Amino acid sequence: MLNLFMTRVKKILIEYYYSAIRVYPSAPAELRKNFRFPSDEDNLKLKTILKEKYFDKQPADYLDGKEGMEDMFDHITGRLDQFRTTYIPFIDYYRKLKGARILEIGGGTGCSTLALAEQGADVQSIDIDGDSQAISKLRLANCSCTASHHILNATEIDKKFGKNEFDIIIFFASLEHMSYRERIESLTKSWQALKTGGLLLVLEAPNRLWFHDMHTSFLPFYFWLQDDIAIDYAKFSDRKLFNEAVNKGLDHISFMRWGRGVSYHEFELVLGRHPSLKNPIGLFEFQMKGKLLKQLLYRFNLNFKFNKILRKLAPSHIGSPFLEPYIDLGLIKTSDE
Repeated sequence: MLNLFMTRVKKILIEYYYSAIRVYPSAPAELRKNFRFPSDEDNLKLKTILKEKYFDKQPADYLDGKEGMEDMFDHITGRLDQFRTTYIPFIDYYRKLKGARILEIGGGTGCSTLALAEQGADVQSIDIDGDSQAISKLRLANCSCTASHHILNATEIDKKFGKNEFDIIIFFASLEHMSYRERIESLTKSWQALKTGGLLLVLEAPNRLWFHDMHTSFLPFYFWLQDDIAIDYAKFSDRKLFNEAVNKGLDHISFMRWGRGVSYHEFELVLGRHPSLKNPIGLFEFQMKGKLLKQLLYRFNLNFKFNKILRKLAPSHIGSPFLEPYIDLGLIKTSDE
């Protein structure tokens, strides 16, 4: 009877953790006052251009289904809200955004670009997709914000920008979509482009060490598979668009573009045993700081248990933020390297 009661209590606590604790936090008032909101008419224009230039490659009925409607919502409001309330407070805490010179790698349709620009940052946003950048420009114009857009591969930033130029460089949901060589080259050149004391941020990159792929296939142990096996095994994915794309045939690079996990190994290959790898600033730790109830409830979570296993196995020079489900962290450049 006692075991049954404790099981029920544990279930209630876990449900509370997911329903009441893991919602987007509220941004500080000093950041909220800078939020810009477009008119309904401007949002309609944004929706139209998204249909024409972003979702045009999807099946005709995609936006009529549940997945498509959620995708459209994310590109209009959802991702912007997430960046404003989750990532902007984290970044601004360690490096003030107002007046900061920022290189954003993989700006996409501009949700993160707007969230940075409205805080007074000088944003240089690069992306390889010109259509996505056209959407980003409209999004910012709707909110009377500005940023500089460049159609550029992350491996070519040295052709456009100099060394020691940026206060902050951000890979937001982009590093995982690159090939291995692109990751190494873009991380290397980004580190060179940072000023001394600058902050290199990698955000929302799924961790290849994690036991479940919550990003691409939604399958357990998927990031642990060799690419050839992963491509064949994709037929078991419940993610319809991913499943269909792989079944039609994908070369290795196209497969990587869907998103493969990232881990501390790429960073160590680029930076060696740099002190920042042992002491990165982590989003999860930032969100947990001073929240005792949140810390307590997290101990009932499977992620906590797996994280403990990784901590025991990981090298001593690798910090805890590299061992979370997603790599959401910053590395500080401590000298002119």
